[in-house]
Amino acid sequence: MKGSVIAQRLARVEQHVTELRIVMVCVTVIAGVAQVVARAYPGSEKDPSPWPTIALWTALLLVAGTAVESIWGLARIKTRRRREKKELELHKTLVSVLVEVAKLTKVDVDVAGANVWSIYTPRGGEAPCLFREAHERLSSHPQMSDRAWTKGKGLIGRCWEKGEARFQDWGELQRKHENKSEMNEAAWRQVPDRDRWGFERDEYLDLIRKYQQIIAVPITDSQGKMIGCLSVDIPADRPAPDSRCLDSREVRLVLATAAEGLRSLIPSSTV
Repeated sequence: MKGSVIAQRLARVEQHVTELRIVMVCVTVIAGVAQVVARAYPGSEKDPSPWPTIALWTALLLVAGTAVESIWGLARIKTRRRREKKELELHKTLVSVLVEVAKLTKVDVDVAGANVWSIYTPRGGEAPCLFREAHERLSSHPQMSDRAWTKGKGLIGRCWEKGEARFQDWGELQRKHENKSEMNEAAWRQVPDRDRWGFERDEYLDLIRKYQQIIAVPITDSQGKMIGCLSVDIPADRPAPDSRCLDSREVRLVLATAAEGLRSLIPSSTV
């Protein structure tokens, strides 16, 4: 599964709404036809017709279906309002984080990006993953990916695996693998598993070039159980003068404070 969790949930709801409306259109047509035929062939005591009964039941089904759709519609309105409120709170929190990070790191406010991730268990027995609940970057580049992070994969996955804040400056690896062709399959097999960050070779070479540095901190519930994480990154093509500027006590404090406020906006994990 890829993409933000919110987008996927919305897509499923829209699909169900479409399916229900198709069913209702079919029921309406059948009920209308049944009414016309029942009037044309009402039957008699000696020669009963099934159409009046069919017309009655399809009319009842239409009424029941209309009621169900109306009730569900009201529930969707309530859910949408809650979702919009949640999205606004996430947006405000992430923008505030970006502003504070810009002040502390001396980078332009539109450089860094911030993301909120939640632990999500896909259907079908797939491994739990971290999915993006929200993203903010005050510029259009780089575009966010639709990647889902498993435990231990990438810096986001390492944060989840260790349950603690993690930072990575990718500059050394970018310089080491400046020539992608040097990292052939034979060379890749020599790289220790721990240093692969859970990636395949091509994925590894692409992703280490995307960001200069990343930091991620856990989001925990009131019982201290990890339910997601908050990450901030600086892209490689707009690097900060200090390649470890996100790894400061002040930045970590900003993220930790924001993570506490985010716990009420993240669904508690069942993992």
